[in-house]
Amino acid sequence: MSLSLEDAIIRTICYADVFDFPLTIPEVRKYLIGFSLPGLKEKDLIKKVKYLPDISSKSGYYFLKGRETNVSGRLRKEYFSGQKYKLLQKILKFMTFWPQVLMIGVTGTLAMNNADRDDDIDLLLVSDSRQLWTTRFLVVSLLKTLGLYRNPKDTKVNNKICLNMYLDENHLELPVAERDLYSAHEIIQLLPVYDRGGYYQKFRSSNSWVNQFLPNSEVFAGNNSENPSGKSRQELFTESILRKIQLWKINKNLSNEVIRPGFLRFHPHDNREKILKKYQHNLQKIHTIP
Repeated sequence: MSLSLEDAIIRTICYADVFDFPLTIPEVRKYLIGFSLPGLKEKDLIKKVKYLPDISSKSGYYFLKGRETNVSGRLRKEYFSGQKYKLLQKILKFMTFWPQVLMIGVTGTLAMNNADRDDDIDLLLVSDSRQLWTTRFLVVSLLKTLGLYRNPKDTKVNNKICLNMYLDENHLELPVAERDLYSAHEIIQLLPVYDRGGYYQKFRSSNSWVNQFLPNSEVFAGNNSENPSGKSRQELFTESILRKIQLWKINKNLSNEVIRPGFLRFHPHDNREKILKKYQHNLQKIHTIP
């Protein structure tokens, strides 16, 4: 079923509301759910948004009626997000020392400048082909040495680094089971902070399926051909040993991890289901199409 522009705007602001995040008009356009806007001018989009009875505005931000406090909350969290980025910039020079690290992207709330004081720093990492487990071992060891690694059992996670997704350069496309509005949003809002050789563009072009959910995000064209590994026997042996050791440790405390060739997803608390349920609840509250 095709959506009207009005329904798409409501859906978009309902989704942002799950994160207490009011949107600017350019953000409404960028994250507009299920409706393509190739030719609509910004002033015309503003008229459409202001016409909707369930949407209010303040200081250039748009939100669900009754959620005005989210504006001051967004401004407060922009400050804390800035502090976290300063910390991350200091750490990146160590994390990117190894040539196996090809790209690092900020994900989650920090990618939207919406991280609060006590939030962690979520990252996605792209590694050299066939050295995914070696890369994870090196980076996690570094963060543990610095006291910045987020362990699954940590209760205080302020400014801890949560490496919640690892991809190798030949497996940049998310698995079919991960392709939904939540993942599409995470991909579009991801902010690359380190990119060795254009892997951000390759990552985006490999995940063109996001346009089914968010058709107004910028489309990237890139070379998605696989790269031969060219690794020595010693490197392959090291990768095999480190893979076995890490899998043994992971399996001892298995919870929400997803482990596939070239793809690892770790998160102590996978919020996907909770977020999508809150989104549906917001839609039902204002009697929009479920």
